[in-house]
Amino acid sequence: MLLDTGSLSTGQSTNFSAHQILCKADIIGSASVANIDQLPNPGATVYALPLKIGEGSGGLARIIGIINTRESGGGRDELFL
Repeated sequence: MLLDTGSLSTGQSTNFSAHQILCKADIIGSASVANIDQLPNPGATVYALPLKIGEGSGGLARIIGIINTRESGGGRDELFL
């Protein structure tokens, strides 16, 4: 789940229920992702490349979107950062 807001939870959450629900469903959530409105849905593949942090429960990641132009008759896929 990609969001362009600052957090998956609302307000000043202390129990982070949205995080817990997604985690139990094996869904990764990323907040503060820029330009996600420019990716077609469907029609893009998104990769999250996290920094390795020992014993961390979260951290920074580079998010890369690939627009699948081959499927729509284009000659190549386009990288979108």
